[in-house]
Amino acid sequence: MQFGRPPQQVADPYKTIGVARDASQAEIKRAFREKAISTHPDRNPDLAAGKITADEAQDRFQAVGEAYEILKDPAKREQYDLTGQVGGAGGMGGPAGGGAVDMEELLRELMRQGMGGMGGMGGMGGMGGPQAAPPKPFPQPGMEAFIDADVANIHAASRRSKMSEVRDGLRAQLAGAYGVVSIVDPRDRSVKLRIAGPAPGIPAGRAAEVWFATDALWDSKLLTPGREVTICGDEEAILRTSRAAGIAIDREKDTLRGACASNSAICLAVDRSDNTAKLRVVTEEGKSAAIWFAIAALRPKQNQQ
Repeated sequence: MQFGRPPQQVADPYKTIGVARDASQAEIKRAFREKAISTHPDRNPDLAAGKITADEAQDRFQAVGEAYEILKDPAKREQYDLTGQVGGAGGMGGPAGGGAVDMEELLRELMRQGMGGMGGMGGMGGMGGPQAAPPKPFPQPGMEAFIDADVANIHAASRRSKMSEVRDGLRAQLAGAYGVVSIVDPRDRSVKLRIAGPAPGIPAGRAAEVWFATDALWDSKLLTPGREVTICGDEEAILRTSRAAGIAIDREKDTLRGACASNSAICLAVDRSDNTAKLRVVTEEGKSAAIWFAIAALRPKQNQQ
């Protein structure tokens, strides 16, 4: 009698990723990252040239993830090397044994490793060092801030601070951007924010300083796991900030992201390497789902005016 799923034949993961059978884990990670980027549907040259369909591009992209799922796991890799199969009575399952690989998570994992594994390691609090000073109130010069992604909110905040409409166009262009506070004027609750390119209207290697109302900004440090947030009410802004976050956020979940506009959600995780956050959101069917958003499309509820 056989228990569990039977072993399943899988495509050669070494050939799929493009490494030798004796490749080290470092070589496998590097090859996966390069292959995932080159086969991503947003960047696949064959799809752009019309040589393959969107479904074929997605299949190639998914196959790269499935291959990596096998090779990064020593037990699955050993089973494949011995039998050419993965899964079965051993219960390892894996991509060949059921369920699609979550490529968003795999790419995010590799991005963190590409950053030297130092994401979220700032400071030495709790490691026996000196006690951290109490946090300063936001905003203060030198603090990092996100600009509200909703243009209507930016303009409303500008009018409350009695700011001229002259630079409304530039402020709207920079909705959802990220900058550093350089000057604070408490008289009208306004802030001069330094924004480095590349950003809308600001080329790479350049920077601009633009005045915003304090209410149009929020402290980036406030977004932490467990914090309740409000998702931007502008669906176009949600999708725009998702694209700006790069390949870490897959287009196939854009419809769900757009449907979450103006909803409340709970932050589950924050990835500072690409400024994205994983949220627990309630779907139309009354069920919850975990999905990644660009931080720029969010705002911590406790900081809203």
